[in-house]
Amino acid sequence: MKTKYTLFRRGEMFYMQDSATGKQTSLRTKDETEAVSLLEARNAAQRQPVLNLHLARAYLTASDPAFVERTWGVVMEQMQSRGKESSRERYESVF
Repeated sequence: MKTKYTLFRRGEMFYMQDSATGKQTSLRTKDETEAVSLLEARNAAQRQPVLNLHLARAYLTASDPAFVERTWGVVMEQMQSRGKESSRERYESVF
């Protein structure tokens, strides 16, 4: 199977190119090891999107254990508790 993204270097910066569209995007790094790692992650995401979703959840849970229990209600309550009084009033009326 052909990879979706290919790596190339222009000057000192590394870029990736979409093999289907030809679109070129900077990887914003001068380090070849980091560029290869970023490119492999993009290609893996293209091959196995469901696996990447599970990996993302695992990373988020490791950094914030409450992540798995958080609901939109909790997020809205946190938004209402922050900001100026006028902002809190607006959030209260919306949520």
